[in-house]
Amino acid sequence: MSSAAIFEKIEEIQEKKHTAAEIAKLKSMQLCPEPETEDVEPGPSAVAEISENTKPHEELEHISADKTVDVLLVTTDDEEFTLAHEILKGRQIVADNGPNQGQLCLGEIGKNKIALLKASPRETVRVDVLCAKTIQNLEPKAIVSVGVCSGTKENVHHLRDVLISSQVDFYNPVGEKSPKLAVHDCNLALITLFDQAGWYGPKPGVVDPERHVGQIVCAAQDMSNTAYKDEVGLLYPDAIGVDKQSGGLFASCKTSGVPWLSCKAITAWISGRENSGSHSSGAEVSISYVEHVLKKCYIPEKLKEFEKAIPKTVLPDMVPNFTGRDSECKEIVHSLTSKTKRIVTISGPPGFGKTSVAKAVCHHLKRQGLAVYYLSLIDVKSSKDFESELVNSFPPKAGDKRPPKSIDQVCRVLSGIPADVSIVLDNADYLFEQQTSHEVLNLLRKILDHCENVNLLCITRMNLDIVLRNSIQDYVSITIVPLDADSSAKLVKELLPEANASECSTIAKMSGHVPLAIKLFCGSIKDDGKNPTQFLDEFHHSSQNVFDLLDDPDLPSDERLKNVFDSSFVGLSQVEQEAFVSLSVFVGETFDEKAAVNIIDGAKTQARIALRGLKRKCLIASTKSTEENILSFHPLIKSFAVEKAKCDMKEVGRQAQIRFLRHYVQLCKDLNEEFLAGDSLTTFLKFEFDKKVILHCLVQGLSSKNVGEDILDVLAAADLFLDTMFYFGYALDYDDVYKLAVEKAKERRDVVATHQLLLGRLLFFISSSNKNRRQKANDLFDEAKKIEDENRLLISEEAKGKRMCYQGMFLLLSPDKDCTALAVETLERGINLLSSRNTMMLKALSSQVLAVYFRYIRNVEKSSHFHELAITICEDRRYLQAFLLFINEVGCLEAMETEFQATRSQPALVLAFTLLIGCLGRRYDMTDTLERLAVVVSEMEKDTEEKAKQDSSYFPMLYYICRTLLKLRKPEKAYSALESALENARAEYGEEHEQTAKILYSMAIEKSKVKDHHSALCLYRQALKIREKLGGKVVSSYHKIGLTLTELKDYQGALQAHEKALRLSLELVRKQNPVGI
Repeated sequence: MSSAAIFEKIEEIQEKKHTAAEIAKLKSMQLCPEPETEDVEPGPSAVAEISENTKPHEELEHISADKTVDVLLVTTDDEEFTLAHEILKGRQIVADNGPNQGQLCLGEIGKNKIALLKASPRETVRVDVLCAKTIQNLEPKAIVSVGVCSGTKENVHHLRDVLISSQVDFYNPVGEKSPKLAVHDCNLALITLFDQAGWYGPKPGVVDPERHVGQIVCAAQDMSNTAYKDEVGLLYPDAIGVDKQSGGLFASCKTSGVPWLSCKAITAWISGRENSGSHSSGAEVSISYVEHVLKKCYIPEKLKEFEKAIPKTVLPDMVPNFTGRDSECKEIVHSLTSKTKRIVTISGPPGFGKTSVAKAVCHHLKRQGLAVYYLSLIDVKSSKDFESELVNSFPPKAGDKRPPKSIDQVCRVLSGIPADVSIVLDNADYLFEQQTSHEVLNLLRKILDHCENVNLLCITRMNLDIVLRNSIQDYVSITIVPLDADSSAKLVKELLPEANASECSTIAKMSGHVPLAIKLFCGSIKDDGKNPTQFLDEFHHSSQNVFDLLDDPDLPSDERLKNVFDSSFVGLSQVEQEAFVSLSVFVGETFDEKAAVNIIDGAKTQARIALRGLKRKCLIASTKSTEENILSFHPLIKSFAVEKAKCDMKEVGRQAQIRFLRHYVQLCKDLNEEFLAGDSLTTFLKFEFDKKVILHCLVQGLSSKNVGEDILDVLAAADLFLDTMFYFGYALDYDDVYKLAVEKAKERRDVVATHQLLLGRLLFFISSSNKNRRQKANDLFDEAKKIEDENRLLISEEAKGKRMCYQGMFLLLSPDKDCTALAVETLERGINLLSSRNTMMLKALSSQVLAVYFRYIRNVEKSSHFHELAITICEDRRYLQAFLLFINEVGCLEAMETEFQATRSQPALVLAFTLLIGCLGRRYDMTDTLERLAVVVSEMEKDTEEKAKQDSSYFPMLYYICRTLLKLRKPEKAYSALESALENARAEYGEEHEQTAKILYSMAIEKSKVKDHHSALCLYRQALKIREKLGGKVVSSYHKIGLTLTELKDYQGALQAHEKALRLSLELVRKQNPVGI
């Protein structure tokens, strides 16, 4: 008998209400003749194929059955089918014409009429065709796949837990046809019905499985293959299970349009880890759970209720090339699905990817079975418009005769949705402006109070903490920051496959690790038709800045970078706009809040309010330092502010620049006074944070009519302080500043300032052993002496005494031993002329230098005299007294432990003394003195290293202490101190940090000193690699590499390195464009 005849007979029996015994006669009849199709389990391509395959194989006859089938249950093997069959009551049709033929039986569970189909992948009938024709002819109201699968979350799930699919995707290995098809959504009504409580498993107390809703992947491949397993994990990070046997079914379900889902139990892990899960127990759990749900719910009725209750929703597509936001998405999804927070806010600067994250979260939530509604509110600017938008998005239920436009209606609709609901409010900035926020908050509170199943995701550029803090307790704020370096480089690689790793890193860094900027940058390279190397090289040689490059006027207005930032700027108050532009004068992207307040025009209270507004609107960021609030500008946002200062708000920018220079000139003056007063550590920490800014202001300000004279005064008084602060790494900068200052003083015809600044510059040369530098110092001393002789009434005795002390120490350190007597005489005369507060430290230092020298030549009387003089001067600086006593061989370290506690607390000024006295010790081979100095510095190293572990601001001081040890000890001992400092720096800052590069560079120098040029070259290159990524000082690195390669006789490499150094130097000179204020 044919299949058609069988089903005609079934219908006849049903119409006549024959007994089940009559139906039993059909057991031996063939359901479908043996077809000629291959035994193939379809993959992703089957989806499209089924939609075209309106007819089955010619030999697969028409299947017909009871037209009132409510649910089609589908299994994939005999064991699952047998277990499911046992729970069905009523009639059964079995076609058994061989061991691998399909089987179909009919029955009831609760009120639901059930059809049970076994669709084994071993069937000679192709599974997708069999399923498609079964669905077509039985016309079920819902389809549920039951059985077992492999779990992916073994850390949070358990064997025999039930997995309910919210979405199903088909996996094909990357590189094969159709690598990744679109996600297929399961029916939300079925998801909600199946995600119910009140079930304790088939054997309560013995098997107590849990249920989980999420994405399931269909993969016919063997997951024991590591490549497949890893690729599935990468492509589907949210998947909770992998199903190997249901590809044909899911393809057929997707095509049919019938509501469907998968409900399967975990019996293995995708990782392949050993487990005790059995196929039969897992199938029993799955089928038991399906029975539990079907007994409670009449599916056709519930589907109709859901259809009426759930408004239609269309989610926006994911943004292409979305990457690097996994942690943010997981945090947001967890907050919304765990029901710990009713409102989640996403904020961040323009262009950073807030909307991209929101769209991704929408799809994450849908995969977890939530009803998700996405509303773009970019044109909604009032609470009334917002209410109207909600009403239009959630129309009333059919038959609801209450007023059509009210928030009450929206609440009725939302609370009536039999599922958890997430409403995404994107571009909601206008709603939370001061004039509308109160009304909007009232609307949101009303929705949350009346709809327990609803949570909200709000996306704005401004941080909503201040708005929500006092109104809604259960909320969480997420700030979108730039991508991390790896993710942004990965995004560049996706957009520019031809770019190498270095180019990807460079483009990502130049784009500020901002997704929009990266896409615009890569688009510019593509449009230009050049390879990344050419494009970057030409850009580096041009005068164009990154912001101008990324602001393409040919792009649509909503994609232009300038317009994106402008839309935030126009939303600022006038005070905030002026504050924003004023902050553009900062040299770097980081600055302290006190400086910002002083640079913004107006009262300090008003300035602080403006800063809070800019922080809330995510145009500047804030981090807490040890004492100060540290603010930061993202480079792209700063570029926009600079552009505003140049073009639209020139006067605001000009006045801010003047206030900026004045602030840092005054800061330098204040720090010098603190240093001379003895608080050298606090001074050092403050100066180190602002070192580059202060250096910039000193250079730029010398050309300013407003602050130039003030800078000359500060430089004249602060030479000892600045020499100490700039000694390591910035010594040449110190000389450049004083050289420029001397020129400016001469231009002003200011003889006194010229003399003082010549002395300040001379401090740079005192300890130098370089022949050319010593000759330059002699010329400068002669020039200073000449000014004294020609201007006896203008140059004070104090100034002459300062010059004599500097010159005496310079001569005492001279290789020419014939200068020693003159050096001592000059120093003694200079010390006698010093009397002011500003020169007391110089007087103490000069006195101790003489004390050490006289002890060396065994003149005990004079040594004691000058030592006592130094001790007397330092009587209010206990730590200096302890230091001077110890190095003068008075007492031992153990006996002076209490005094040394004070010494360790103020290392900066002690280092200033140590460096010069150490030079004297090396010049005259004073072994005992050098060893005592090394003991002092070693103690400081231990103490500072402990502090650096607690506070990273101490790391620069630790580095300076290590560098000082290098000058006092044998190279091998000193080098170990640098190695320790390097280890600490890497632990605190990571590899790619200027502090790490600085230590590597110093280690290279030490290796060069002992002729280990191969090691030196390696260290120089490591430092260079870091500095190139950070945009740091690379010229000196190339120069040192050239010198080292010359020592290694690699002359071609040396030439290339020196040419590179020269080219970069010329570029720096060309780009420097000081503008007088």
